[in-house]
Amino acid sequence: SDLSGPSVFNTAHALTAYLEHSSCSMIMQIGIAGVFKESGLSIGDVAVASGEQYIGVRTDSLLNKALPFELIDGMPLTRKGIYDFDPALVDRYYEHLSRSITNESTQVAKGYFITVSAVTASQDMASWLYSAFSSPLMEAMEGAAAAHIAALYKIPMIEIRAASNFVGDRDKAKWNIDKAVMQIAEILILDWPIRNHR
Repeated sequence: SDLSGPSVFNTAHALTAYLEHSSCSMIMQIGIAGVFKESGLSIGDVAVASGEQYIGVRTDSLLNKALPFELIDGMPLTRKGIYDFDPALVDRYYEHLSRSITNESTQVAKGYFITVSAVTASQDMASWLYSAFSSPLMEAMEGAAAAHIAALYKIPMIEIRAASNFVGDRDKAKWNIDKAVMQIAEILILDWPIRNHR
């Protein structure tokens, strides 16, 4: 395990530096994130990403045009900043989390996450992002960077996050980072099926 720090830049650097000197059979990214109100999830809930999308271009249209080139050769979805994860692996970890988290007030979900470089600071923008980008569950600042590096090195990846705040709500008095971090601490000590993930 390693700490990359926040943002796509720190994540891409830390993960690349690690992989250039070490090997691993899977990348597991765990952290906190903002949750979209429209997802039905709440602060403290947990989600497994089925894929990541990097939001590099925002326009007034809900239809975002693809880049004229692939970010990774042979992966056409990267034209839109999309990185799909192995569905069987996602299902396995989602089911494991669903069985392992016994607190009945905590929801566990799976679905797309988005990665942004600028934190969404209004409910109008949060609603626009939810509509424009395949109804994402969570917004974070690192996932797509890890997914990009994982794809380059051809290493499977799982991303799990606990919600610390609602996307678009900049009133930090309503955030609950402590609750999200406690959820992450409990997730980190679970007996994970990492060794036999393939």
